[in-house]
Formats: sequence, structure tokens, C-alpha cells
Amino acid sequence: MEMKEINEKTDENMITDVTVYDWLPELEKDEFDYAVSHSSLSWVHMFMDAYRNGQTNMVSDIGVHLQRVNENTARCISVVDHPHCFVGLSMMKVSFETANLKFEISPYTTLVVPYIPEDDRCEDTEDVPGLEVA
Repeated sequence: MEMKEINEKTDENMITDVTVYDWLPELEKDEFDYAVSHSSLSWVHMFMDAYRNGQTNMVSDIGVHLQRVNENTARCISVVDHPHCFVGLSMMKVSFETANLKFEISPYTTLVVPYIPEDDRCEDTEDVPGLEVA
């Protein structure tokens, strides 16, 4: 999956608004089953209980940045541009909705973070001095 722009120009005279919601894949059966599992629903309730309105949490293993809006609503504010992350976002959507909570994606997820492979994240640090411990 390549980095996509929110407003893709499809024709010289026509601009189509493409949203992150439009990029969500349909879940496989095992992904859907996990999204509605006790474990996933427990995580949703933990998130809603642990955060106050307006607070955010970057779920780094899924590449999704969440915000609690109020006691009944959470939203995705950014997602990493990788298929795994879009599947994770789809699963979160199902989990929150199964827990009878509103999960907002569009138009709030306006930032798609470029994916940087783990090998490219850190340069060779052999010559970089670290902290000195006394």
C-alpha cells in the first residue's frame, strides 16, 4: 500500500475526497473473531476507563493513534500507512462498535503517517557516544 493523499485528483476537472475510512479493508473471519473477542472488548473498556476526555494514546504495535472524546466516543487521529495498521484500525472499529461505543474515523483521521521500515529508523549508532553512568 502506498502513501495516499486525502484529496486525490482523479481528473483535471474533478477532485474526489478520499478518506481513511474508504481505505479500511474488509476483515477476514479470524480478524473479525478476534475483534469481537473478550480480550479485545476488555481492551476497549480499559482504554475508555484509563483515559480522560481529550487524552490520546499511540497504540504503537498497531500504528494507530487514539483519542478519547467522551465516555461514549473514541476517535482515531492518525494511522501509519501500512496494511497491518489499516487492518488494526478496522478491527478497532469493530471492537468499539461491538462494545456499543462510537468510534470516529472520518473526518477526524486526517493524518496518515508514512511507514518507515524498522531497519531504516535508526542509523548506525556505533560511533555515537551514549550516556555515561557514574
